Amino acid sequence: MRRGFGPGEATRELVAYQWRCELLAVLDRLDESVGLIVDGIAAAQRDRQGWALDFFETWRGRQLFQRGELPDAAAVLGGRFDSN
Repeated sequence: MRRGFGPGEATRELVAYQWRCELLAVLDRLDESVGLIVDGIAAAQRDRQGWALDFFETWRGRQLFQRGELPDAAAVLGGRFDSN
């Protein structure tokens, strides 16, 4: 997870992209936000940004939960918050 995280333009772009997704969610534009998250997941995988992938996946699960898509949210979030 640490490899690939550091100061740089790619990191700043992904963080800004994440917050754009969050703002869309706050504005109750969840469909748009989830669409951007899916794009962010693809970009994080392509660029090998594990920290961003984890972040986008967690937000995706949370937004699926907000939309009432509980089985999908459980599949995404399952095990992420275990204290073991």
